[in-house]
Amino acid sequence: MPRDVAKEFGAGVVLTGSVRPAADTVKVSLELIDPADGTAIWANQYTREVKDIFAVQAQIAEDVAQALRVKLEPTPSSVRARSRLVDRRAYELYLQGRQAAAERRIPDAIRSFEQAIAADGGLAEALAGSVEALHFEGLFNNDLDSLPRRQRLKAAAERAYQLDPDLPQASLAMGLAADTYSEALRHLRRAVELDPSYSEAYHVIGDQLHDIDPQRAIEFWRSSMALDPRMDANHGDIAATLILVDRHDDARQELTNAGGGAAVRQLQTFVRLTIDLDQHHYEEVPGILSANPSLRSAEPFWLAYIVALRTIGRTNDAFAEATQFAKKFPASCAARALVAGLTVDRGHVASGHDLAAPILQSGREESASSPSVRCAAFASAATDNAVDAAALIDRVASRDELLRFWSFQVAGYETGRMAMRGRQYPWMKVINKPPVAAARDRLEAAYARQREIANKVLAGLP
Repeated sequence: MPRDVAKEFGAGVVLTGSVRPAADTVKVSLELIDPADGTAIWANQYTREVKDIFAVQAQIAEDVAQALRVKLEPTPSSVRARSRLVDRRAYELYLQGRQAAAERRIPDAIRSFEQAIAADGGLAEALAGSVEALHFEGLFNNDLDSLPRRQRLKAAAERAYQLDPDLPQASLAMGLAADTYSEALRHLRRAVELDPSYSEAYHVIGDQLHDIDPQRAIEFWRSSMALDPRMDANHGDIAATLILVDRHDDARQELTNAGGGAAVRQLQTFVRLTIDLDQHHYEEVPGILSANPSLRSAEPFWLAYIVALRTIGRTNDAFAEATQFAKKFPASCAARALVAGLTVDRGHVASGHDLAAPILQSGREESASSPSVRCAAFASAATDNAVDAAALIDRVASRDELLRFWSFQVAGYETGRMAMRGRQYPWMKVINKPPVAAARDRLEAAYARQREIANKVLAGLP
């Protein structure tokens, strides 16, 4: 499977080339290019057995450093790399997993990484890759905080770190599996320090900062894109964050720069929909919805579709969609919250509150998971219950693990900061009511504390 590579070093010098496995060998062709005039300042080819791929990578790092007149100090990881052997099939599966993850084809990525691990249980890169893929799957399925997923994440991350503590991917995996915000950022910073050209690490740091410090998040995503211009997920993330700071024209322009596969394009459609809703360009929304029937293909996008319908005032249409949505995804808390809220909106207030009651009870429990708390807050807003919504926001502000989850864009939900702007259903119903307004201020104070942590841990980056 041919793979092109592109990395930026130093003052804009770019390493380009390709990796082409063939049978039991791999051919790596590389050039160092000065982008100012396109001049090649160094080039080389390496043909080795696939089992020696990590030794090849160590040799390439030394050769590139020499070409750039940079002294590369040996590390325990680079010493180990020279003697590491890898199963050919495992490495091919690992590459397939990385490609699928970059294109956000998450089920394909998980399958490839797991097959690679089965073929070679010592392939720390595949273990770390599986953590990334499981993390993104958890965000997409609103399952990030479930105990089985957390256990899988931690086990894979710790095993990768045990195999090679100096592997950048292992530090990134440990960051994703971390229990606290500061611990996550420390591991992610180490990933960047171990490999300053590691684009995915910059991207994941941006994800952590999105709600906490939007402008800083954009800087990390820009750095990620400079290192790997083909990581199109950066464009969608940057656009979504530009919406958050009311730079809607810039957000639209960012999306025009994006390419990517079907999964990335679907995410971009969701961002375009958010821009129009955020600007109250409601006349544009029906066209987006009708032109993208695939929005009903998965829980997050269908949820966004229903929210959009209700936001533009098509309550009966939203209720009809929510009813179908709940039948297809009976385990979805969001589906039940939507039906409850839309039942209230259609004038059946008591019935709507009865439907929401189990959701609120689950979210109030001391042992409630982050998704349960978030769904309960969503249901409170949908049923116009400002007091309970405020209490749940206060709970999020007081607990680090809840605040981290609240700040992520999960399964069609807005991020916490986006929700607190009150420009979409259901938060537009309660955002200006005194209990919610006061709780929002306390939530912003909690964000400020997280921002202080990020500024301290990430000082000097990107």
